[in-house]
Amino acid sequence: MPREVKDINEKTKVLEAIDITEEINDLKSAQKLLEDSRKKYELLLNPTSDFIIERLKNVKDIDKIEAVTEEKDPNGNLNKPGGYTTQVYFSSPLVKDEYGLFTGDVIEDGTDCGGSVEVYKTVSEAKKRNDYLSAFDGGILSGGAHTVYGSIIIRTSGELTASQQKALEDAILNALTEL
Repeated sequence: MPREVKDINEKTKVLEAIDITEEINDLKSAQKLLEDSRKKYELLLNPTSDFIIERLKNVKDIDKIEAVTEEKDPNGNLNKPGGYTTQVYFSSPLVKDEYGLFTGDVIEDGTDCGGSVEVYKTVSEAKKRNDYLSAFDGGILSGGAHTVYGSIIIRTSGELTASQQKALEDAILNALTEL
């Protein structure tokens, strides 16, 4: 530790010469990434069916898109306690209807023809539903892949390969979180 004024002045000159511009820029960049991450996460908290439909239109491997209504809700859970606030079904050209079982009605054909996005009021409700879906994984009643992001569950058809499921899920997530 310098004690003389001359030594202190020399050390001060050394300190003044330190350039922390790069560190400041790194911090600003990290702050921007954090802010963008928060904005993207907000998009995944109880979005509307209109928002989801608009975003799904930008996904290459999605054809038909339709949101459930109280009159047309195969699970009967729309806006009920613990149920979804919206569910949007979609079809995908990646799914082949080898046995001619699909009707062409995306809601009636369900997740088998492509998948769906289920939306819940809270993250915990979405996780609870995902846990329920997990009970069927690997069995004959498996509805395909399903992953929670915020308060939504992205579901992809069990008729797709694992890599197709993941690619479609990623494309949907990217579309839903585009700023």
